[in-house]
Amino acid sequence: MNVESVTRDGHYSFAVFHRPHIRRASLFLIAALLSLMIIIMAMTLRPESAEALDEPVVTAPVVSTFTSIDCDAVGADDKYFQHVVGNMANHQPRRCVTGDRDRRHCKCESPKVATGNQWDPEWNNVFQRNLKLIQDSDNKHWDVLMFGDSLVEHWLGTNNSHFRSKVTGHKAWGDIHDLYQQYFQATNVTSDHERVVSGLALGIAQDGFSQLLYRLQNGELPVTFKVPILWINIGINDMQYYDCTADGVVAGVLSVIQQLQEIRKRHDQPTRIVINSLVPLNERVTQVNERLHCYAQQIPNVDFFDATPLLSIMEGNVSRPNPDLFADTVNLNAQGYKVWGEAIVHRVLHILEEEGL
Repeated sequence: MNVESVTRDGHYSFAVFHRPHIRRASLFLIAALLSLMIIIMAMTLRPESAEALDEPVVTAPVVSTFTSIDCDAVGADDKYFQHVVGNMANHQPRRCVTGDRDRRHCKCESPKVATGNQWDPEWNNVFQRNLKLIQDSDNKHWDVLMFGDSLVEHWLGTNNSHFRSKVTGHKAWGDIHDLYQQYFQATNVTSDHERVVSGLALGIAQDGFSQLLYRLQNGELPVTFKVPILWINIGINDMQYYDCTADGVVAGVLSVIQQLQEIRKRHDQPTRIVINSLVPLNERVTQVNERLHCYAQQIPNVDFFDATPLLSIMEGNVSRPNPDLFADTVNLNAQGYKVWGEAIVHRVLHILEEEGL
């Protein structure tokens, strides 16, 4: 059968496609292929769901991005750590990004000053809640207490004491609270370990080191409270909102560590202090993380936990927060908390094993 025919204008066409039943079959085949492509794309690009959070996360030990750093070369030697707190306390321009140009607008506190926001009803509500959590669990065994800002408070499903239940969108703190119950409360059993990790989160959104110092000096860590691991996540707000330099933040974090050590010594409580790295936002944050890593290398019973490999992606030679794990510039979404939480549990179990606990 000759399938070719010549049209009136002299062009060739394929006559077979002019037959109705062939044309219908071809259209049906094209429609089927398009439907299949749409299904495949929908499965590939589907949004994060509750089921996605149930997928296992690798809990291998996190390798720090700062292990090969030369601490002397970056100026983070013994002499630096001996004097940085005093230097920042006595010289405001050194702890403020604006330096001598605009002292009046610099909000970076002295690392030796503890300032709470007790006049702010929302802040005070969260602080009082933290005190009650400590009071109610005084006789309970905890493996780890976590102190910090919004990254820690969101474990409880709140931001400045406001609870946000499970809703569509990145800031569904109720989902994060479910993960907190899974990892750090009585029902926690990880896929790799039979042991339960018991943890308590004590955070207040937008706090810096000065507010955390106040909280510690006013009851958030009672002298008699028994806990082998203290985990701190503080400093990012000091950079974002309080105009602190990298040295200003380092001095503030060191003051918090010294306050924790002082409290524990009063009751002869052996404690491991873990400094969580700050979110890799810019070069100043990298400098802070480098110095805190070096500090932990020199001080007994102080560890540095570098979350950078977990929560960031590389753009050239620069680490940037992984947008799939963050709700905004510095706060994690539920998937980010899953990744971070499993890594914390893994590190806590490792420390407990090292200490024979």
